[in-house]
Amino acid sequence: GSERKTARLIHLRDYHLDRLLDYSDRVYLNTSRMPGKAAGIANVGVRGIDTSELNSWLRRKHKIISVAINHAEFTGLRISPSVFTTKEELDRFCDAIEHAIDHGVSA
Repeated sequence: GSERKTARLIHLRDYHLDRLLDYSDRVYLNTSRMPGKAAGIANVGVRGIDTSELNSWLRRKHKIISVAINHAEFTGLRISPSVFTTKEELDRFCDAIEHAIDHGVSA
């Protein structure tokens, strides 16, 4: 039912956010993690890396699809796993973001 789907989406969201937020203080979160606010969707960015460049690099180099949000009040990648997203897929995303933090997104 819908409660199980919501719980799964929150679990997946927290899985990748916990890893990235623990990895570097350059990672920031624009989405509330309060219950009832965002379920599985997150908007996350990396200080010092342009959101659009990061989004393009993820797609080009890693075949990872996200959406760059460039709003007047905030920027970040919209990450929205589905109930079928695996932890291995989220690990691949986190590996790529960690690589970008350590080495940049050029080339």
